Amino acid sequence: MEAFDTDVKMMATVHEQDGGPYRVAVKGAPEAVLDAATHEATADGKEELDDEARARWHERNEQMANEGLRILALAQKTTDDPEAPPYEGLTLLALVGLYDPPRDDVQPAIEMCRGAGIEVVMMTGDQPVTARGIGKAVGLVDRDDAPVVHGADMKPPDALSDEERHERLHTRLFARATPRQKLDLIELHQRAGRIVDMTGDGVNDAPALKKADIGIAMGQRGTQVAHSCACRRARDSPHPRSGRRGHPPAVPLSPRRPRRPRADRTRALPAARS
Repeated sequence: MEAFDTDVKMMATVHEQDGGPYRVAVKGAPEAVLDAATHEATADGKEELDDEARARWHERNEQMANEGLRILALAQKTTDDPEAPPYEGLTLLALVGLYDPPRDDVQPAIEMCRGAGIEVVMMTGDQPVTARGIGKAVGLVDRDDAPVVHGADMKPPDALSDEERHERLHTRLFARATPRQKLDLIELHQRAGRIVDMTGDGVNDAPALKKADIGIAMGQRGTQVAHSCACRRARDSPHPRSGRRGHPPAVPLSPRRPRRPRADRTRALPAARS
């Protein structure tokens, strides 16, 4: 088994078959699997994945992502050597769209953060089109063409020009982000004099939770590693005293508009899903 690798954005498993070659099953980011595929499965059998067919698959991926779906590409191949490189000569099988809608309480929570002077930023491993759709659905951005920074275009803080630094500090959506890039973004905001909250739940979020001024691990969904690196643990249920869903941790409920904190504050969130 080849575990998921954030660099290649794919994972693979190798399966024995009775009396035949090994079967390699691959899933991963559509753009990565398409790059590794040389054929596609059709009703007439396996056919070469030429430029025209590749363009059709990319178009399908774009259409599905525009609907807010999280997309995986599935591929396979057979081999006599179970140790052979798994991501070469693949046959593309399908695109799978996962409907994972944002929770109803996310948008009110973002509005409450803004009222408290907290800027909200979303970093996700999803592709840019999906990230933009989620961001618009939860009110993080209000334009269909809202800018999204792709992880491939991100640089360490020291490598940014003044113009790039200003752009990154005012960007709300980041897609295909790696754990290293989460650390870079936190450092960028900290250098700008901001207090940074980081919310996360996975093992890959642990370094960023530790580096942030306030690391907040998700309650029921958070891994033990995330909990051990965070300084706070968020409730997954409605706030017990207010009865209002989506109450963001550390933001006081008040009938009056909260005063803006003395220092700028930024909250980094993973994709807002249920």
